[in-house]
Amino acid sequence: MRRSFLVLVALAAVSAGCATPTRTTTVHARLDHAALHVADLARSIDFYERVFGVDEIETPGDPAVIRWVALDNGTQLHFIHYDGDVPPTTRAVHFALGVPDLDAFVSHVVALGVPYSNWPGEASTVSVRGDGVRQVYIQDPDGYWIEVNDIQ
Repeated sequence: MRRSFLVLVALAAVSAGCATPTRTTTVHARLDHAALHVADLARSIDFYERVFGVDEIETPGDPAVIRWVALDNGTQLHFIHYDGDVPPTTRAVHFALGVPDLDAFVSHVVALGVPYSNWPGEASTVSVRGDGVRQVYIQDPDGYWIEVNDIQ
């Protein structure tokens, strides 16, 4: 994968009239945060705290407009208040969170009354991807799809 990325960077540089790179630079990117437009900040914070056990963290800015929660490894979710309709999504437009015990997570969301489904949309069903990863899909209060899987 990295080799393909570097080849594409080199090809782009050559086609843009840049000199051929003389050394290889490797980019090591990691997800820092994701931001979601939400209708009700308090409702979103409550949902993510109850369902995923996250903690709200200090947010630089007006808490009436933006609030943040912390996930593991320093990753964050940012919730930005939005007056208007949130763009529609499908399961194909989602983000994924890994949990250490998918069965315990499923029991947890069932107890909370949060519906879950598999990739094709069959209610109360766990999917198994081709690579053996087990997963379910849930929606937050604004309709965003979240894949929850057993990758850790």
